[in-house]
Amino acid sequence: MGRTESEQVATSAEALTVPAPLSVYYHTHWDREWYLPFRAYQLRLVEVVDDILERLESGVFSCFMLDGQTVVLEDYLALRPQQADRLRHFIQYGQLSIGPWYVMPDEFLVGGESLIRNLALGLRQSRDWGCKAFTGYLPDTFGHSADMPTLFQHCGLDSAVVWRGVFPKKSVFQWQSPAGHLVKTLHLTDGYFQMMLQDWTAEPEAQAAALRGLVQKLKAVQVEGVPPLLPMGGDHLGPLPAEAHQRLKALYPNLQATTPDAYLRQFTPIEALETVAGELVDNTGSFLLPGVYSARMYLKQANRRLEHALVRQLEPLLAMAQGLLPNRQAEYPEQALALAWQTLILNHPHDSICGCSVDAVHRENEVRFDQVAQIAEGLRQRSEQRFRRVLATGDEWIVFNTSGQPYTGVVPVTEDVPDGQAPSFLTQQASETAVLQDEYLHDSQRIPLSHLTKVRRQGWIWVENIPPLGYAVLNRDTALGKQGHATVLADSARLENDQLRVSVDAQGRLSVEWMATGQRFEDLLTFTDRPDQGDSYNSGPVPGTVPQVAVFTGSRVVQAGPLVGILALTHHFPDSDCSLVTQVRLDAGSARLDFETTFINHASQHKLQAVFNTGQPIRRVVAESHLGVVARTYDPAYREVDRMPVAPMQELATNTGPVQRFLSANGQGFVTEGLCEYEVFQDTLAITLLRAFGALSSADTGVRGAQAGPPFETPEGQCLGRMFRCRYAWTPQGDEPSALFEMADRFYGTVWGLTGVAQQASAAPAGALITVENPEVVVAACYWSVGQGWILRLLNPTGQEQQTALHTGFECASLWEVNFLEERQQAVSAASVTIPARSVKTLLFAV
Repeated sequence: MGRTESEQVATSAEALTVPAPLSVYYHTHWDREWYLPFRAYQLRLVEVVDDILERLESGVFSCFMLDGQTVVLEDYLALRPQQADRLRHFIQYGQLSIGPWYVMPDEFLVGGESLIRNLALGLRQSRDWGCKAFTGYLPDTFGHSADMPTLFQHCGLDSAVVWRGVFPKKSVFQWQSPAGHLVKTLHLTDGYFQMMLQDWTAEPEAQAAALRGLVQKLKAVQVEGVPPLLPMGGDHLGPLPAEAHQRLKALYPNLQATTPDAYLRQFTPIEALETVAGELVDNTGSFLLPGVYSARMYLKQANRRLEHALVRQLEPLLAMAQGLLPNRQAEYPEQALALAWQTLILNHPHDSICGCSVDAVHRENEVRFDQVAQIAEGLRQRSEQRFRRVLATGDEWIVFNTSGQPYTGVVPVTEDVPDGQAPSFLTQQASETAVLQDEYLHDSQRIPLSHLTKVRRQGWIWVENIPPLGYAVLNRDTALGKQGHATVLADSARLENDQLRVSVDAQGRLSVEWMATGQRFEDLLTFTDRPDQGDSYNSGPVPGTVPQVAVFTGSRVVQAGPLVGILALTHHFPDSDCSLVTQVRLDAGSARLDFETTFINHASQHKLQAVFNTGQPIRRVVAESHLGVVARTYDPAYREVDRMPVAPMQELATNTGPVQRFLSANGQGFVTEGLCEYEVFQDTLAITLLRAFGALSSADTGVRGAQAGPPFETPEGQCLGRMFRCRYAWTPQGDEPSALFEMADRFYGTVWGLTGVAQQASAAPAGALITVENPEVVVAACYWSVGQGWILRLLNPTGQEQQTALHTGFECASLWEVNFLEERQQAVSAASVTIPARSVKTLLFAV
């Protein structure tokens, strides 16, 4: 391939040793969907990539970066399949830089396993294309998780590129995770979006002046001895036009073209670089756009439910079937599971899961979520059926436990009987419905005939010591009499078990007494609603207004025990004609209080929150991160409204933060199901249930001093007429991270029971796939890796090294520590596995 005469090329280690006054990387940033829906952008993508390939082939460009995500190649080849060989040539010769991601994700709104699977898929595809060198490319995500250096290191990456969330002294620094992993990180000082030479609104002299100003800015923060790196490209832009390219070369004759990965390889050793630790959430130099935590909350809820369904229910269940059932060689649904993951990850780019695109994009997001749910539910039903056919008869229950800890307590079970006259073996029944016999779901020779019905009952039983990552078969007669020592009492003003005494007074104020300590917690639940002038990117309180507090209108008993007590509390906002029904639930033997609030939104431009009084000012919050926990500090008296309006090009800080699944404040723990934003003020912690807005980007939010995107209307962002079902929980036991991980698993659901269908059981009445002895060690994932064996991912969220022994219910040839790509690192002993403080370890039980 040809090369320009005046452009030095730095794509090899030898070339990198030659200093140059300025380095440049040419790129396009590709939001797969944003202010246009996916297919509209795909048509533009074809034109852009065609142009890139022509420029590389002609030698105008020596190298180009295709935005660090391999989905761009998939989307391009779907319309240009004949270009595959041409793409492969430039990738293999290092001229077209791809990966390491499959899609460039938002970090805070997706789970740790989602980030791992996304990066692993992108790296696998990149290597299949022939790409050999990578950096953790994150030029436009809205802040960065503290665990990203660990994620990169466990995938073989030792460098990263970021823009938002950090304001370092120099353009290259060391980024350190809580586990101690370091990656050398390039900060894009003035962002990735640099199109001054393509700015058709400016004269050539103005374009040149803008470019010189940027270069001077880059030089001011440059590490000594290495030329500044100039990004040249932007959102959905083709490569620099010929005339603009000539002007750039004329201004900088010794320009050195490179890629971010090659550029970062110049920085060795890195000990002299500044170290920045933890989350990157500083908005001093660029907008963080934290309003996306609460934009289109229904997307966040669907995503969290499906992440849990895949990671903590389906994959462990399939792994258990491979290790604990006869006929282990039964076909494993590898491709169907991969399709579910791939479809879910397609909703994880920052303009998708963040809810900050045009309405058409998010309608398509919901369709993808529905598709993932269909696959996950279908695979789960088929796996359950395998267990039911060999483990338990119709007189027995199978209780599954897909978490890493043994379980004693209340379990939801499904009981199928031929008709409504059959006796129930449920300790407490919740519902009874007539359903079609569902054998047609698993038998390809059947269809659902209308006269083939049965009765399905939902309810609860008490179980004891269900094995972790395992199952137990229970005789229904025996199980009916096993309720344990714990019961729940309920009336319209009270819920009580042996852990908590919950009271509701005449004004609807909720108070709880913790039996173990005698502590009382007052005003635990109120609902507030306030006007909001924000857009999809930022919440904007309205100066001069005060939040409206919902009026309590009544309480009634939904479930009166003995295992589950549920009260339905009703509230009303007179000004917005919004009514809320909140089911407050307490289980026997549990110190967790569950809430489920349902409502239909009838108002625009407002923010609805569930507010908990913690009893003292909140200065510190500990929240689940992707591979552990992270602590955040707050000024409890801070209010954005006191500092509005913001100065031009600035963004106000907030007292909000993102939630994975749980957080704790002042010793109290909270779990949310996809309610991804909390807010701190004085003594209170508020969980956002809804934020309604009508514009993708607005110029008058009052909290952000510039547009953050095109000013398109997004009427569906108001969520008018949409019903919300919001689940969250509270506990007085909020100080132990490992206990909060377990509580989050239980709240989302990792233990459930079904009636059997076998004529005669042909396997053991109980079994555990893998047992982890140390309760401080958290099982983050367990799945079957086809051709390798069982994968177990363990977290140590504590500040001390942890050791544990592992026991298996199957025979394995050897045990290996592996990285996130499942590549073997070293052999280990199951008798003693050591996990450093705040670290993660992935193990392979090889077949």
